[in-house]
Amino acid sequence: MDQPGLRNQAVTAFAQRNWGALHRLAPALLPRYPEDAELHWMTGTACLKQNDLAQAVQYLSRAHELDAGNAHYAAQLAMALSMAQQTHPSLQVARRAVELGPDNADDWDNLGVVFTRCLAYEEACHAFREALKHTPDSAAQNYNLATVLKSLGHAEQAEAALVRCLQLDPCHWPAHYSLAHLGRPQQARRHIRMLEEVLPRAAGNPGAEMPARVALSREYENIGDFANAFEQLTRGKRIGKNALRYDFSRDEAVFDALEARFRQTAPAVRGCESAEPIFVVGMPRSGTTLIERILSSHSRVTQTGELLNFGMAMKRLSGTRTPALLDPAVLAGLQQVDWKTLGKLYIDSTRPSTGQTAHFIDKMPQNFLNLGYIAKALPNAAIICLHRDPMDTCLGNFRELFTLGTPYWDYTFDILDIGRYYLRFRQLMDCWNSVFPGRILEIRYEELVQNQEVVTRSLLDHCALEWEDACLHFEDNPLPVSSASSTQVRAAMHTRGMGRWKNYREQLAGLQTLLEQGGVLPD
Repeated sequence: MDQPGLRNQAVTAFAQRNWGALHRLAPALLPRYPEDAELHWMTGTACLKQNDLAQAVQYLSRAHELDAGNAHYAAQLAMALSMAQQTHPSLQVARRAVELGPDNADDWDNLGVVFTRCLAYEEACHAFREALKHTPDSAAQNYNLATVLKSLGHAEQAEAALVRCLQLDPCHWPAHYSLAHLGRPQQARRHIRMLEEVLPRAAGNPGAEMPARVALSREYENIGDFANAFEQLTRGKRIGKNALRYDFSRDEAVFDALEARFRQTAPAVRGCESAEPIFVVGMPRSGTTLIERILSSHSRVTQTGELLNFGMAMKRLSGTRTPALLDPAVLAGLQQVDWKTLGKLYIDSTRPSTGQTAHFIDKMPQNFLNLGYIAKALPNAAIICLHRDPMDTCLGNFRELFTLGTPYWDYTFDILDIGRYYLRFRQLMDCWNSVFPGRILEIRYEELVQNQEVVTRSLLDHCALEWEDACLHFEDNPLPVSSASSTQVRAAMHTRGMGRWKNYREQLAGLQTLLEQGGVLPD
């Protein structure tokens, strides 16, 4: 086939957004046009759309190399690098794209997404504001800006951006959820009326009706109407469970496999000697973000967010190709794991975001599943586990709409599934404490709230950190917060979240019975 004909096919496929065809053309096409920046950009974009991240990075890197002054190419490359988990290179390229000055909303929006993924929230805020200069009537870009503003603690600005988003698109369901999550009573009744008006449009669409009903539940709670709050929450979460077809036995198999693997006292092994990581684990909504804020207020500690890195290192060394990050197949593949290699692979994967201070915090709550591997692979790492009143913890998991498509949270759509999961969490923590006695510092959220300085001192001692007064004033910590607790942890220590479950005592009777039978409720 003649070269112009092949190139024309590629251009036509790109114009028709026929990503599969263009992806298939690339191996024959690009060697004939090694200096064609536009062609490399088009094929790289097609690979990105086909989720072939390795090829996308390769082709887009070549496009950027051939035309280094093209902001559009740079922005697309930054997105590909970000999706490929190449955080530092993606940040560098994104900053180069900003210097080049994109001239359209899409590039600025993509750069905002990249900066957000890299936890560079101020730069993300700038990028989204630039996008809005080009398209001020974009609901999606108002929503993106609101998300970053919320992480930066600018609640009023975030509320304004969300309200603008919903004025432009009353059916922007994530914006409804985010607005309700701000917990601003002055707009709750107005938002309830808006939600009730648009809710019929969500009927039959799980991705719409679920966040709408959970948002409505949160606003009813904000005005003290707990009966309606729980009814809407249950209806919304039931939609999610039906869509997922979740069965607790799937998670139970993982707990069983972990306990069988580590049932015996752990023999001495040589892991990676690094003392940098501080792992903060626990059930979601148990106070892990609060501990992160306290520790990240220390001058020798870096905040890195909720990292999947350790689980990904385990997955990689297991050699398995199953869809889940952690399942019995992964555990079977790690029977002969080299502990030092696992620890070093994890540490290296956190660079260059880490290494500038003595310690960094990995606040992935679900790392409690990986503690046996963490303890062996990183024998000098500090481990903290948060515990909160079981009823408050389970309700907190039920009230939250975690990221969909992430199997870690599939148990959160049914209150009794949450109770069953909680019981196995407690059983697994008992296993870890038996196998690794004294290794894990366990903190009760309620004790931290009521005896802040005493518990904070024990926390710093466990992490081999000298006392700094800033750790008592975590509410002044300027670092962004991307978790569901972003609003709460910007206030000084308070007891408002304690005993929230009592507002739903009647609705939670079944959960209470389950936890009583499991022996985990306090006397």
